[in-house]
Amino acid sequence: MNSEIDVLIINAHPDDCEMAMGGTLLKFTKAGFKVLNLSLTAGQSGTFGNVEIRKEEFTAAGKYSGAETEMWEYPDTRLEKSLEIVERVAKIIRVRKPKIVFAPYLRNDRASFHGMANKDHSVAGQIASEACKLARFKNAFSDSSSHTVSKLFFYMIPSTVFPQLLVDISDTVSEYKELVSCYKTQLQIPNIFEILLASKIQHASEAKISYAEAFVTEMPLIITPENIFNL
Repeated sequence: MNSEIDVLIINAHPDDCEMAMGGTLLKFTKAGFKVLNLSLTAGQSGTFGNVEIRKEEFTAAGKYSGAETEMWEYPDTRLEKSLEIVERVAKIIRVRKPKIVFAPYLRNDRASFHGMANKDHSVAGQIASEACKLARFKNAFSDSSSHTVSKLFFYMIPSTVFPQLLVDISDTVSEYKELVSCYKTQLQIPNIFEILLASKIQHASEAKISYAEAFVTEMPLIITPENIFNL
């Protein structure tokens, strides 16, 4: 599909988006925004499931959330920021013209074995950052026109980074659980729901709400007197 979208979400693996920012995804689609959920790998090296099953789960999650899905098959656990993949993502941005792009946080140097510390995540964030830059150059590609993304937000934020933006998902937690449950293979991860919700509760405590998903950006957030009181 080549129709324009509002939001592009870039993931290293199928389930990254749904687990880390599924509540926010649901809020976008329920509000009528067009979302493309792009997984750069098919989760080939995952402990649970196989490529065929994970593709089925990714598609099922897209149907539940209302997001368009696209899965590539770059090597899982070996994702690299090559010129080829950066250009491929940049072309998606130029053709689909998203206003906002989301991607995993682009730096994570902690010596942790937690799933979020998977190298693929930070590499996916670097790919997204470089692709957004490349997409805006008029003559970068001859077969598509330039496009400038308004905002690039990062999710899967390391504990050492304080979030700039919280999305209150308290009213979508039950739907969030249903969305994550589309990934039946990944529900075999011990205490997966407790782990995911604990992070959302922790972020929410800063704003005195029940559940929140956290994001950061390295682009300026522009505020006007008309909307500053809504923050």
